[in-house]
Amino acid sequence: PEALESYLRGLSYFTGFTPENFKKAIASYERAISIDPNYAPAYAGLAECYSEMSFFGSAGEWMPKAKHVVRKALELDDTLGGAHNSLAISMMYYDRDFVAAEKEFKRALALDPGSAHIQMWYGWFLGLTRRFNEGLEQMKRARQLDPLSHLNAFGIGAINLWRGRTDRATEQLSQVLELNPAFTLAYSYLAGAYVEERNFELAIATIEEAPFELVDPFSRAAAAYVYAKAGDRNKAIGILDELKGSLAEEYSLAVQIAQVYAGLGDSEQAMEWLEKACTENSVWLIWLGVDPSFNPLRSDFRFIELIKRAGLPTAQTIQTFESLEAETVMLQQDTTDRNSEVERNTESTTDSKDKTQNPKSNWWLFGSLGLFILTIGFFGYSYFAGSDQIESIAVMPFVNESGNEEVEYLSDGMTETLISSLTEIPNLSVKARSTVFY
Repeated sequence: PEALESYLRGLSYFTGFTPENFKKAIASYERAISIDPNYAPAYAGLAECYSEMSFFGSAGEWMPKAKHVVRKALELDDTLGGAHNSLAISMMYYDRDFVAAEKEFKRALALDPGSAHIQMWYGWFLGLTRRFNEGLEQMKRARQLDPLSHLNAFGIGAINLWRGRTDRATEQLSQVLELNPAFTLAYSYLAGAYVEERNFELAIATIEEAPFELVDPFSRAAAAYVYAKAGDRNKAIGILDELKGSLAEEYSLAVQIAQVYAGLGDSEQAMEWLEKACTENSVWLIWLGVDPSFNPLRSDFRFIELIKRAGLPTAQTIQTFESLEAETVMLQQDTTDRNSEVERNTESTTDSKDKTQNPKSNWWLFGSLGLFILTIGFFGYSYFAGSDQIESIAVMPFVNESGNEEVEYLSDGMTETLISSLTEIPNLSVKARSTVFY
């Protein structure tokens, strides 16, 4: 009974979702283990806390601890859903092995389908890997099991923000603060949603409403981003200088600092700090795939390459439905046939060698292709919106057919930019490769 009591106290502290609460949860779990060294749930809870502490310190310090104690939990009880859930969390955040992580989440759910906590974590996984519709459904299941949990409500708000439904995000995140006015992350996400709506007045008001004692470095970084987007560069830079001091090393703020620079429009500094985060193997890297504050960088070939090096899902690296692949091959073959016919008809008047070797023609080709696709997408959507509105659209990767490897990044950038733009259309589900990769 004493071990169980300490374990339950740890669970309660964990939901506070602050470094201080995680530390209290760790102390509670450690007490449970000292009372009963074979109490597997306490090891699983401890692993979850260690994983979360890696967001507020060195992942290289906390994540090995998490893996060590979760292995102990599984040795004691391989049928414990919470242990498989904790293992999945470390695989998702640190290893970024999304296939293995999903297997563990599904194993956890099979063992403990009534756990709102595991349902919530699987929802986060689906959202962070851009499977937004699935993620929302999973979060709603978690909320049905635990309607009063601010973490479940927060997850629904976060995923709506990532998918571009800021109206739903602001509504949901406001409800989170009604459930728990001390939940700092909700202030940051709500302010971010207002920024996406370009309602800077409400964004600033939201950030400044956060209780002073709860303003941690991550909330300060969020405030700096809001001020940057609102045009108050002096305030943004003032906070930025503060964050770049000793706090940057203590709290691993590289991604947050990059976010502020992105808000200021300084892509060079933003990329420099993201490279630092990549070198540190920061657990915050997974947010780069979904956080709209990084949208200005998505067409930058350096950002695209960094996403790949970080092992994040991208539209170019994930397998999708075979039917879509077949349709794409057929379309490419039809386009190739038509292009061949045009070339045969123009050989007598055009020097084909000059065309293929002229770099400018490659740029015109990509520019024309992008403009054509965007135009077709716009008018196609407008047409369908007038009658039975389409509910989803799939975006396949562009292929660099120019023969010039130096512009390879353009095909990546066009895909990512198109996906980002389409997600802003209300009530439209955008299915990129990264949304259907299993």
